Amino acid sequence: MKDYLAFVVLVCMGYLYAVAQKYFIPENVLMRTVSLLIVSIVLFIVFFFIVDPAQPAKLSRTLSLILGFVVGLIILVQHYVITYTPSLKNLIVLAISIVVPFISGPLYGILNNLKRKNRAA
Repeated sequence: MKDYLAFVVLVCMGYLYAVAQKYFIPENVLMRTVSLLIVSIVLFIVFFFIVDPAQPAKLSRTLSLILGFVVGLIILVQHYVITYTPSLKNLIVLAISIVVPFISGPLYGILNNLKRKNRAA
């Protein structure tokens, strides 16, 4: 239960950041993309440390699939069905939601190994 709750909270935090970044990040697609990518990676690394999975690579693939489906569905409904406002930003957000778990899983593995080595020393 803790795992699911952590996942939902961190995904909501990422969504709130994606919506709110227009107020403090200049109108530059590259800057907003990089900032969303960095924040998302940090949030997912925090998630991995909370969950502490035995197989981070397998969890990364599963999360990528789940997030890709959910974000794709939200984009489809919000930007194509309700208001027809297609844009490159929609594809960037979808790509970030699919790629971030693949990046954060191995980073978690590296950081977790460093943490264990520091505890052993």
